[in-house]
Amino acid sequence: LLADANIDIRHGDGSLTRFAFTVIPDRPPTIAFEGPVKPDGKGGMIFSYKIEDDYGASAVESLGTLQTDGHPLYQPPKIALSPPAGHARSGTVNATRNLSADPLAGATVKMMLVARDDAGNEGRSEPQDVTLPQREFRNPLARALIEQRRKLALDANDAGEVKYALEALMIAPEDFTKDAGLYLGLRTARDRLDRANSDDAYRAAADYLWQ
Repeated sequence: LLADANIDIRHGDGSLTRFAFTVIPDRPPTIAFEGPVKPDGKGGMIFSYKIEDDYGASAVESLGTLQTDGHPLYQPPKIALSPPAGHARSGTVNATRNLSADPLAGATVKMMLVARDDAGNEGRSEPQDVTLPQREFRNPLARALIEQRRKLALDANDAGEVKYALEALMIAPEDFTKDAGLYLGLRTARDRLDRANSDDAYRAAADYLWQ
């Protein structure tokens, strides 16, 4: 039934009974942050959000957008989250997700939450600015590489500056990069950037920096 209706059950010329049906619209879910997204101190992020739906939400995810005028090589990840347990019509959920290996870790994104029900109705939260948590590296070279990786991920136009930074890290390897394998890795990363001529090639260079 798509609208209110009366149904008669008849036998011969007589009416046995009548049923009146009222169609109740399935409203979209509502979802809202319960405070800011927080780091958990281990490279993860803690979400707290409240969902309400007349029949219970079935899926939740976060969507992010970058606030940049550059040429990002990646878009913020869609993060699958959990609806209230037991298909509850209302509930507050706390969830932790780890994105520390993401190329955009450390960048600030504008994030909103999206809840959907079984009928495909969709509700969205108000956005908030969220800094994607990043893994904390104690090794100075590792910190420098992850910074350059994020810079490249946020704007492919900065590839030249990233290349020069890698070249600077290779100065005086006998003093600063004594491990031959590390030096060769830096050289390989620099050469990949030098030869890159597409977004896919830049992404491959960014992945190599993580390795």
